[in-house]
Parts: sequence; C-alpha cells; structure tokens
Amino acid sequence: METVRNKGWYKLLILSYLISFAIIFTSCNGNVSSIINRGEVSLAEAENQAKQGHYEEALRIYNQLIQEGENLDLVYYGRASLLMTLRRFDEAIQDYTRALEINKSASTFASRCTAYRILNMMDQAVQDCEEAIRLDPANTDAMLALTFLYLDKGDYDGARELVDQIIKNYPDNPMGWFALSRLEMVQGSPEKAIEALTKAIEIDPMNPQFYWERGFLFYSNGMIDQSEADMQKLIEVAVPERDSELMMMAGNLMNTYSGSRTPTP
Repeated sequence: METVRNKGWYKLLILSYLISFAIIFTSCNGNVSSIINRGEVSLAEAENQAKQGHYEEALRIYNQLIQEGENLDLVYYGRASLLMTLRRFDEAIQDYTRALEINKSASTFASRCTAYRILNMMDQAVQDCEEAIRLDPANTDAMLALTFLYLDKGDYDGARELVDQIIKNYPDNPMGWFALSRLEMVQGSPEKAIEALTKAIEIDPMNPQFYWERGFLFYSNGMIDQSEADMQKLIEVAVPERDSELMMMAGNLMNTYSGSRTPTP
C-alpha cells in the first residue's frame, strides 16, 4: 500500500488538524455558565441553539443579550466560542478580549490562546497560555491549550508532561485523550494514537472529529474496513452546518476505498 503522504491524503490530515480546534476544543470547554457559577436562562438557550447547530439563532440571542448589557463577560465568551465553531477566529478573539476586560478568567485566556494559535500568532498565544496557567495552574482548558501549543512548537517533552497530568487527574476529559493521540501520532506511534482516540470516542461518541482522526489512521495503516466504519459514523453524528468540511473529506476518502483494498485471491 502506498503511503498516505504519497497519496496526497496527508494534506487532509493537516487540514483536519486546524479544523479540530474550531470544533473540538471549543465544544469541550463546557457551558458558558460553568465558567462562573451564574448565568441566565437566555444564556442556556443560546448554548442549546448552538449545540443543535442553529447557529444564526444562537448568534441572534447573543447579540440581544449584549444589547441588554447583563453578564457581559459570559455573553461575550459564549459568542466567541460560537464564532470559533464557525471558524471566524478574528471575531472570536475580539469577543474573548471584551470578556477579559470584564473578568480575567483562566478559561477565557486559554480559549483566546487557542484562537491565536490557529492564526499562527504564536507570541500572543504563549502570553495567553502563560497567563491562564498563572491564574489557575490546575485549569484543564489552560493545560490543554498549553499542551497543543507545545505540540505546535515541537516541545514534545513539555506536551507529554502536561497530557500525562491531565489524563491522571481528569481521565474522563476526552480532550486529554485527543491530545495524547496527537502526541503519539507526531512521535510515530499510530497504534497508541488509535488507542487514545478510541478512549476519547468512548467518552464522547458524538464528536465527529474523533472518528475522522481514528478513521484516517486506520486508512493510513491499511485497515480499510475499520476506516470505512469510522467515516460512516462521522457522517451519522455530524452537524452539517458545522461539520461540512469533515463530511466532505470523509466522503472523498470513502471514494478511494475500492482501490485500496487488497484483492482476494
């Protein structure tokens, strides 16, 4: 079997690496109202609309809440998280900044760090990660943001130390296992990466990105049937308004399966 890099599919894995932080990291930050123990019913309504893929309605609610002027740190954070999902990263940074002007939350610094990193604004990302850790060394959002920043910078020892700590202290956090899969993948251990992704899927079986990651690794290792099952599951759980690129990549990958299977003698 040809290597994934020779087939040209390696580019899709890099693209999915960027998409993942708009989908996965934001969705695993939790509800806006969980950052601070307060929030109105309308905030919960906005979150619910976003989770169902009703993004325009969610934006409408957030915009209305901003006009009302209450709990603005939570509202700006919530709208920023939605903008991250929509891959409107510059606008998300603006809203995270507005939230931080009101309340300097470790989770908000960590989320803005992620947005900066996606835009390759590494100096700002480092500053935000460091501030998030300074404010709350045990904050999982901050630890995860710093882990992925270490991965981007090639500091695999730093990433390993953090991800081991996350998995030890928060074994039910799917992002910890996702981070571990990234680390194992870049260090050349696809089998361990698949194991970590399988654990992430057990915890969060509705996240399409996990199926793409594992299915692509199955594909790159010649495990076509397993890859096809993951791509089908991805399409089943995906929200088209949010996951259209993943769905397109899954469909394109499935179109190659017939030529990748070894003929039966």
